[in-house]
Amino acid sequence: MTSNAGGGASGFLGTVTDVTESHHQALALERAKSEAEAAARAKSLFLANMSHEIRTPLNAVIGMTTLLLDTPMSEDQRDFARTIRASGESLLEIINDILDYSKADVGKLEIEQQAFDLRRCIEDALDLVAPRATEKKLNLAYLIEDGTPEALVGDSTRVRQILVNLLSNAVKFTHQGEVFVSIDSEPVGGS
Repeated sequence: MTSNAGGGASGFLGTVTDVTESHHQALALERAKSEAEAAARAKSLFLANMSHEIRTPLNAVIGMTTLLLDTPMSEDQRDFARTIRASGESLLEIINDILDYSKADVGKLEIEQQAFDLRRCIEDALDLVAPRATEKKLNLAYLIEDGTPEALVGDSTRVRQILVNLLSNAVKFTHQGEVFVSIDSEPVGGS
């Protein structure tokens, strides 16, 4: 506003800014964010449902193979049945990983706190990769260092999944010799 000689207003000065484009961009960004979140939820739900649908028959394959191993058969047939069971268990672990990732995506991954035996957990993981290691003529071995507690509280399923993933890669990329697992411990929180 400017004033004239008599002290009255003689005019106004102002600016006009068109914020229409900025407003449309903000709305488009909000819409894109909502669509991306909906897509992520749909993907996680799909993975969870598919994992469940696949696990049911796969558990039947593993169970029936276990029953088959309790019947008389030749050593070759027994080896074939063990390979089928181990492969089914490996596939089940992969499916469980997929389910875990989908749960983690939506913030619903739960870590169990149950007592478990470390040695058994390690041996179970080694058993799952043993058929592939045998095919490649690789030795599998492990050592639990002195002073490492074997009775633990935690999520043995997650520990085994991590071990199987690491061991699977080790077997995959080792062409001769041995895959060796060394287990040691450190005190937590300075205790």
